[in-house]
Parts: sequence; C-alpha cells; structure tokens
Amino acid sequence: MKKRILCLTILFIHCLSISAQNYYNKLYRFDSLKRQSVQFTSMLVSDNNIYATGIGAVVDSIFVDNLGFFSNFSLLGELQKQKYYGKYPQTAEFLSNNLIKISENLFAAAGLNQDSSFTLIKIDNNGNRVFQKDYFPESNQYFFFIPYSITPLSQGNLCVVVPASYKGYVNSVLIILDSLGNKKSLFEYPSDVFYPYNVPTKILTTKSGNILIAAYRLSNGDNLDPSHRFFTQLMEVDTAGIISWVYNTPLERYIHSDNIQELPNGNVLMWGREDFPRRVRQYQVYDSKAYIAEVNKNNDVVWERRFDFGIGSQFTDVKVLKDQSILAVGHALTLKDTTSYGILFKMNSRHDSVFTRYLHNEQLRTYYSNESRLVQIECLDNGDLIMAGHFYDTYTRSPTFGQWAWLLRTDSLGCFVSNCGLTSTTEKEATDPSVNLTLYPNPTHELLNLRFNNPNQLKYNISIYDYLGKQVFSGFNITAVDVQHFTPGLYVIKLALGNKEIYKKFIVNH
Repeated sequence: MKKRILCLTILFIHCLSISAQNYYNKLYRFDSLKRQSVQFTSMLVSDNNIYATGIGAVVDSIFVDNLGFFSNFSLLGELQKQKYYGKYPQTAEFLSNNLIKISENLFAAAGLNQDSSFTLIKIDNNGNRVFQKDYFPESNQYFFFIPYSITPLSQGNLCVVVPASYKGYVNSVLIILDSLGNKKSLFEYPSDVFYPYNVPTKILTTKSGNILIAAYRLSNGDNLDPSHRFFTQLMEVDTAGIISWVYNTPLERYIHSDNIQELPNGNVLMWGREDFPRRVRQYQVYDSKAYIAEVNKNNDVVWERRFDFGIGSQFTDVKVLKDQSILAVGHALTLKDTTSYGILFKMNSRHDSVFTRYLHNEQLRTYYSNESRLVQIECLDNGDLIMAGHFYDTYTRSPTFGQWAWLLRTDSLGCFVSNCGLTSTTEKEATDPSVNLTLYPNPTHELLNLRFNNPNQLKYNISIYDYLGKQVFSGFNITAVDVQHFTPGLYVIKLALGNKEIYKKFIVNH
C-alpha cells in the first residue's frame, strides 16, 4: 500500500512538472478587453511570483489606444491578477526595464503619454494602484523618445531619466522624486556642439549612491549619410547633478548599448548591439552583431565580445551568475527560414561561447510566420530560467492584431519539451538506469565519445537532434561522433538499444 501511494505521488509530481513546462511555452492574449493585442516589455521575479508590465493595444470604432498593464503570475504559470493602469486614452507605452521593486510589496513603472508628459505609477503586489502622477516638461521643453528608466534612491526617493528637447537639442533630464511622487529637483545635461542628440536608455544607482546613466548620442545628420555617427555614453553623477565620470565608446564604431549593470568590482557591464554600416545601391544599411563589454572607470575596455546570431543580432537583457558565467537574451533573424527568433545565449567566465538557443513558439509558428523577441530573463534558485517577450504576426503587422505576449520557463540550458523536438526526455533517461549512457567530453568541440552498458552486445542506433528538433546525424554501432562541423549550441543524442531509447544532452562549443 505504501509503495502504491509513493508511486502515485511520484507520478503526480512528474505530470505536474511536465504540465508546468508545457504551460510556459505559451502566448498570452488577454481577452478582458475586446480586440486587443499585448506585449510583455518588462518582467521580474519576486516572492515566488512573476510580475510583468507591457503594452496592450485596444481598438474601438473611433480610435486606437495603447494601455499600460500589470500582470501577476504564479511560478506554476497561472495568471493571478491583471490590472490595466493606463491613463485612458492618453498613456502610450510602459516600456522595457521600467518595472522595479521599491519595497516589500510595492512596484513602480513609468509610461510616455501622447501629450508629451509621462506618468509614474506605484502598484502593490496585487496590481492595485497606490498612486499615479503625471509630469509635464518645463517651458520650451518636450519629452519624447523612448525608453526611459527608473531607479530607487535612499529614503524612498526615486530618480527618473527622460530625454527632452530644449532649444533644438535633446538633453538627458534627471528628475528626482520623493516617496509620494513629488518633484524635488531636476537636472539637465546639454549635449555639445558636435553631438547635439543625447538619448538616455537606462539608469541605475551605484554602490556609492551615485546615479549611472547609459545614453546613445548621435550627430544631427541624415541617417542614410555615411558620415552619420552615434556612440554610447556612460555617465555617473551624484544626487546634486555633479558629473564624476564619463565614458564614450569609440567614435569610429557604431555601438548602441541599451542596458548597463554595475559589477561587484566596481566596473560596468554594458550590452546591446554594434552596427556595421555598408552601402546598398543608394542606401546606407546597418548590419548588426550582439555586443557586450566590461569597462572600468579609467575608461579602459576590460573585455568586449560581438556575436553574430543572424540579421539584426542584439542583446536585450543579461544576468551574471554566481560562477561569473553570463546568460543573455535577445533576438535575431535567421536566413534559414527568414524567421526572427528569441536568443538565449551563455558564455563562461572566460567570456567564450558555451551555447546558443534559438527559441520560438512552435504551436503559433504552425499557423503564422512570426517575429519573436525576448526582452528579459530571470534565474530561479534551482537553475531554471524565466523569460518574457512577445511575438509579431508578420502577415498583419497591425498595432491591434497579431501581437502576443510570451512567457516561458526552461531548464538551465534553455531546453523545454516543445523546443527540443522530443518528449519526456527525463522520463526515458530515468526508466533505463541499467544502460547508463555517458557522453564525454561535454561540452566538446571535436569528438563526442559514448560509453554505456551493453552486456549482450546488442546492435544500436545513434541519432542527434538540434535545438529545433531536426535530426542532424545518425549512425550505427559507433562509439564516437565527429562534431567539428556542428553549429555551436545544445544538442540531444538518442541511443536506440533493443527496445530501449535513452536521451542525453550535450553542448558543442567551438
């Protein structure tokens, strides 16, 4: 009887695990408002829950409106709360990296309004609005360009950075607010004569209590002109607005850093993309590679890397793990099937590539050709990954149709059932412990060796599948596979031995 109860319990837990895995490769189209499309643009994990903000486009017979929204999911994937907190019909967007946690049960987010103001909203962990305040430009100013960012300061204060035009120039404007949202001070950082545009993308508070700003700056010229230049600027200021440190990426390179993080050693990690301009007939076009670098406050580049995942490669969020390895998400368009994929990428502490995963929702892809984006990643204590993003239906490209919010949970290698192209991999490994398949070395870059128990000398087949479930290799009675021609990334090997099938994962890292 005890054995029967134990077996039933194990079966229930296993089914629950598979259910959760399948659930997370899911698109959300919230239907509480009719004819609506939704994007996830910001996400964080706290208290065993996932909190997400985004953009919800709603259409009626008169106008199209974008509403900011706040949603709360349990780690089992259940939608718990959904609150629309846009200033209907004014609020245009609540943007990536704006959602921050400011206390045990309070969050803050900011949104751009159509009348050149912006809105700051505080929300509790149930999605209830604590307060909402609008902020308007000073005289002769105009708030525009997106995104902008929020960071908490001491004593419950907040700092918001927003681009504002002033006398024909674009400045980075810092607005410091108290815990009630009242404006305490405002600082402007005018651009110089040669580079009149300075568009901030991210701010954060350093360990010393200063404010670190990432912005991209560009010349006042035609974007199609080969002489057009832009670069990324990092600037550290104190709460009195005094600049203490500035770093500029080289002017001869086109580096666009969307985000930054202060490292424990005091250096700054920055990421985004690097563009490579070239002329096609009469047009200037920009190929791009995903870019990540570490810089110190002596204006030295400690290290930098560029990765080509496909057309328009870009990193959107990065997490540094305890072993100093780095996980990153982004997106790129592949020439293989002209589909844009979400990218999950890992590099080791030496900053070499470990694996690349091209993530997509296969169910939706059956019906549509889509462009996918991953905008944020969080790591759970057990090593699982939570990622948020959205899809575009490339047939309609409508602001109100064909946009789906996307939430997924994977293991530490970014693998879940539908993307591996296999089913119940873990179960099949566990049901045949006597075979004990071992792969070495793993990761590998030249030869993958196989070792397993085969006491009856049975004939066997080997099959290897890539990250999309496509078979890339098959062999008969072999003990090693040459993987030098394999694309770097995660693979699954299947050993068919008699009536048994054993699955194992391995990584190719050239």
